[in-house]
Amino acid sequence: MKKYLITVFIIVVLALGGVAYYFYNQYQNLNTIINNPNKAAQEDINQTLTKIGKFMLLPAKEQPTLATVVDASKLKTQPFFANAKNGDRVILYVNSKLAILYRPSENKIINVGPLSIQNPSPTPTPSGKVELSPTKALLKEATPTAKVGK
Repeated sequence: MKKYLITVFIIVVLALGGVAYYFYNQYQNLNTIINNPNKAAQEDINQTLTKIGKFMLLPAKEQPTLATVVDASKLKTQPFFANAKNGDRVILYVNSKLAILYRPSENKIINVGPLSIQNPSPTPTPSGKVELSPTKALLKEATPTAKVGK
C-alpha cells in the first residue's frame, strides 16, 4: 500500500510540474507579444505567407501589407470581396500590384487579382460630411506597426 501511495504521489507531482511548465510557457509567449507587438505582427505575417506560399508563387523581394476582413457584408459591393467572410486575410503587394484574399479557417485562397491603388479622394455625402473609401475602415491591418493589446 505504501508503494502505491508513493507512486501516485510521484505521478501527481509530475503532472502538476507539466501543467506548471505549460502555463509558464504560455505566460512567457503572451509577455513577449505584449512587450514587442511588432515581432508578433511580423510572425503573423510570416505564418500567413508560408501557408499561402504553398499554393502560389509570391513576390520575393517585397514585404506585403496584411489586413483582416472585419465586416464582409459592407465589402460585398466590390467584386474582389464578393465571397469574403469575416476573418479572411487580405494580402496586398503594392509594388507587384497583387491582391490575395485568403481564408485561414479553410486554408484556401478565395481570390487573387491585380491591385489598383488610387489616391483616396474624399466624396461628399448628403449631410455635408466627407467620407473616404469604406474599404480601409472594414479591414484591420496587421503590419509590423500594428498594436497588440492595450
